[in-house]
Amino acid sequence: MKWWRIRKVANAATWQAIFFAIGLLAGVVLVAFLPGMPWSATVEPLGASPQEALDLAAQRSMASAAWFMVVITGASAIVGGAGLYLIFRTLKEAKRSADAADKAVEASLAAIETTREMGHAQVRAYVSISGCWLSRSENGQLTLKFVFRNSGQTPALNVWTSYDFYIGSHDENAVLRDQGGESRSDTAPEEKREANFDLSPTASAAVSERLNAGAAYVYVEISVVFDDVFRKAWDSSSKYYGYIRSNAPRDITLYRELDEY
Repeated sequence: MKWWRIRKVANAATWQAIFFAIGLLAGVVLVAFLPGMPWSATVEPLGASPQEALDLAAQRSMASAAWFMVVITGASAIVGGAGLYLIFRTLKEAKRSADAADKAVEASLAAIETTREMGHAQVRAYVSISGCWLSRSENGQLTLKFVFRNSGQTPALNVWTSYDFYIGSHDENAVLRDQGGESRSDTAPEEKREANFDLSPTASAAVSERLNAGAAYVYVEISVVFDDVFRKAWDSSSKYYGYIRSNAPRDITLYRELDEY
């Protein structure tokens, strides 16, 4: 809360105390002295004894005091209203200050959360896929291989690698021929590893059939799922394609899609 707000609240409380003290003292003085004010002795009714004159004067003084009490009551009501208004202003200012303090706390918490997220982003694991190829054996068995690397500062935990293997173009006309996944050990910072998957006999036979006809177009989607040291899950995915001819070498390099994010 800024200093001028503190000063404003203090001034309002001070004036409230002053108004309350003035009203209280004025009420005490007037209630105590009005019934016996000096003008009651100057009243001299005709044909009345001195005792009767004093009694009548006292009655008139009390009647006058009653009117003054009306005035005092009105003044007290005004002072009380002013006091209530000052209390309202004080509470309103206090609420505004509390709201400002709440917003300051929220901003501080947001800044702390942002700092924490930035710290996590600096040290967490980052896994990327850097290459993919197919290897053919003499009997026509196909093995899908790809390399992934942790470029972060902390280990990648609970690593899971998976693939989807298609034959055909990489649009909706592609035919899914094989898929699989495998759990792997944790990957240390700056560690590069290779994943190998033997394709199913059905997929290998389908590729061999296409090669007998001249060529085969294949399309692979690869995913590496892992947890960072803060127990948050991440997914690194890549897409590769290749055009295989019958005279292709044993190791056939696949190419990453150019429009990949």
